[in-house]
Amino acid sequence: RAPRAIVGKGITFDTGGINVKPYASFVSMMKNDMGGAAIAFALFKALVERGHDEPLLLVIPTCENAVGARSMRPGALVKSFQGKTVRIDHTDAEGRLVLADGLAYAEKHYAPSEFFCFATLTTSALNSYGPYATPVHFASDEFRARLTRAGESMGEDFHFFPRRLWHSLANKDKEADLRNTARLPGNASAGAGSRNAAHFLIEFVEAPLTHFDIFASTWNWSGEAPGCGYGATGAPLRSLLRAFGAICFLLAAVGPLAAHEVTP
Repeated sequence: RAPRAIVGKGITFDTGGINVKPYASFVSMMKNDMGGAAIAFALFKALVERGHDEPLLLVIPTCENAVGARSMRPGALVKSFQGKTVRIDHTDAEGRLVLADGLAYAEKHYAPSEFFCFATLTTSALNSYGPYATPVHFASDEFRARLTRAGESMGEDFHFFPRRLWHSLANKDKEADLRNTARLPGNASAGAGSRNAAHFLIEFVEAPLTHFDIFASTWNWSGEAPGCGYGATGAPLRSLLRAFGAICFLLAAVGPLAAHEVTP
């Protein structure tokens, strides 16, 4: 049987590259930019340990986005693993580049039945939806219903978004097939960063993709989220395990909000 693929962004530290992050852009906390890889690995490990009866594939594209002589440069054209060309409009949009190659690699070599992708991908996930919430892109109706029920049980919030033409078009470029910082036209250009980035990723797979932008939920940005300590929250792992039918108890330290025991 074709496996389900679990893919997580593993940027070990994100300086922003040549378009270096200012302090106000959370550069002091960018050790957390491997949060997608952490969630992906934890989900994969938990499912295996709980006897998940379907084939699973784990893919963790990882690197550091540093500043140096070999750094990618704004304006450069790069060729993705799949073959599409991408113009580097901004070097701080590196996460979607490694994810695109990870997704395409998995599809070419393992032909998964579906993808589940996790990434601390956009600051706009925090700016648009607030802390402790997770935008979820392209989920099927069936998985959306399961994840919604799981989130209600676990105290973890999800916002669901479908595929839309205007976000796909925002990723198109005049010099390359795509650019790595999509923009909607005109006065709308400042919005929809999480949705635009998700539509970049879906350009690189044929199988169904569910993408989780966990920037706002997987880290306790204020240090004051109820129910969890400083730093990583582990969200939305608990809801994911319940949605996959693999959780039978609650570890209160894993996520930020729920504090009650649950049963399958």
